[in-house]
Amino acid sequence: MASRTFIQTAGIYIITVSSVGILINSCVFLNYLKLESSCFRLMCISKTLSNFLNLLIYSGYIGMTYTLYELLGTYSLNGYMNQAAGYGLIVMGSLTQLMITANRFLVVYFFWNFRGSGGDLSKYSNPITIFFLSICWMICVWLSVLPGFSEQCLMTISLEHIGWRATHCSINFGYLMFATLLVIGIFSNFLNLLIARKLIISSKNQSLSCEMSIRRQKNTIRFFLQSLCQDWIYVLQMFICYYVVLWFEKDSLGSFMAEMGFDVFVPVVDG
Repeated sequence: MASRTFIQTAGIYIITVSSVGILINSCVFLNYLKLESSCFRLMCISKTLSNFLNLLIYSGYIGMTYTLYELLGTYSLNGYMNQAAGYGLIVMGSLTQLMITANRFLVVYFFWNFRGSGGDLSKYSNPITIFFLSICWMICVWLSVLPGFSEQCLMTISLEHIGWRATHCSINFGYLMFATLLVIGIFSNFLNLLIARKLIISSKNQSLSCEMSIRRQKNTIRFFLQSLCQDWIYVLQMFICYYVVLWFEKDSLGSFMAEMGFDVFVPVVDG
């Protein structure tokens, strides 16, 4: 079992990193509020909000639990807070990223042609986006509280001195989460490949200057790589938490950095 000093130092690290992430995501959130209303803006605001809430739990509850070296509130509160940060809000971020990719796919393959024919889809895009974002948030809430399941299925903070224990139900939900993020990541990357292919072909077919064509291809590659990182960062997080952590001794520095150390970085980097 890790020493009290090590756990408390880890708590200070979690609070510090998550506080920086809260600042970053707050700036991004305020910047998006100033932009013109669009479905892309709505999705980015939603994703920034989920990152913000995740980091708020890390700094205000998980980090404080480590630092104070004691359970804050009830054991049930511990389960729900960690379940939201470690499951519900992560899936929410991944689903929102899939929506952003799907939106770009629809724009590249369908909206450009429809706009060229004089049609206007803008009056439909925002309500449709709000509808699907609402569904994603309902999924997030459901995964955060798991109604209908025992509290033993919740993923609590993994500190033995406050009563942590792994149950078959929580482990199975962890595997289910990894599979869910993997499927979302694969599908989102498939759409990104189709988008990149379409944009590259379009730039070659259009009568653009050589310099403009090269610039467009570079932008296409840049956006693809950015989407690739955002698609797979959640899958990488779960892979590290469930598999890489096994390479290290329980409660060692390597074990902590592979689990909580990387966990808290994800919403920061994503922001």
